[in-house]
Amino acid sequence: METGLFDKNGTPINIGDRTRLVLKDGEVREFDVRFKTVKRTTIKTLRGFGPESIDVSITGIFFCWQENDLLPCVDENGVSDVEKMEVIQPPFWVQVVCELKGRCQMRKGLRWFIRRNHNGK
Repeated sequence: METGLFDKNGTPINIGDRTRLVLKDGEVREFDVRFKTVKRTTIKTLRGFGPESIDVSITGIFFCWQENDLLPCVDENGVSDVEKMEVIQPPFWVQVVCELKGRCQMRKGLRWFIRRNHNGK
């Protein structure tokens, strides 16, 4: 599933991809790209509104790292973490298609994978 995001090389980032981000201090982090709903607690509401804080659920694209569901940050120059990442591993379903066919055809689209492998078409 396409996210509409692109890595530093212009490669589309898809749900299921694994990405790598090198931080300013040289630390390397690898993320699993997921579409999910994450509950966040104790979000402060605007002044004058009640209650003072609420629990929310956010549905969207998360970058999962060490059991943390993260949203991309933007640096002081307005550059998103996503634009600094690179895709290092395609989604699992692409790997399965490669193994089943004996050669890798990077066909993107989970619907194609399911139709191809369950209906035989």
